[in-house]
Amino acid sequence: MKIECCQRSGNVLLKIKMFCNKSLLALAQNENCAHSFRGPSFTKEPPNKIVFHNSSGAIVPCHVTGVPQPTVQWTKSDWTRLPNIPGLRHSRQDGSLVFQPFRAEEYRQDIHGAVYRCIATNSFGSIGSTEVHVRGGTAMFFIMFI
Repeated sequence: MKIECCQRSGNVLLKIKMFCNKSLLALAQNENCAHSFRGPSFTKEPPNKIVFHNSSGAIVPCHVTGVPQPTVQWTKSDWTRLPNIPGLRHSRQDGSLVFQPFRAEEYRQDIHGAVYRCIATNSFGSIGSTEVHVRGGTAMFFIMFI
């Protein structure tokens, strides 16, 4: 038996095929089976640009739904997984990426001037957000004498 689920998320069409063995056959014959499982989809996709001041920090949302509930991971633009960096950047349980306030001397180009992507995965598939361009910095004041 083959179960085929299609789901549209933005401009991406996800098509997942699954073959049920005998132990899953009864579940697959259930009228609600097609509605019981869903690949990940965004309920709040991250914006494509975040600009913030070092004294305020920023929170980049990435909220997803699916059955089973998808896990969210943040990656760099090259799809490498992000580690949490205490005091500077971490991901939350709700899928958001948090940039904490930082002192000017703590600025790091690889963190505060980088491109990120939110990836959501469950047993029915994975989706990736568009790129999120992050720019965090300090305010500079110039005094001109004329």
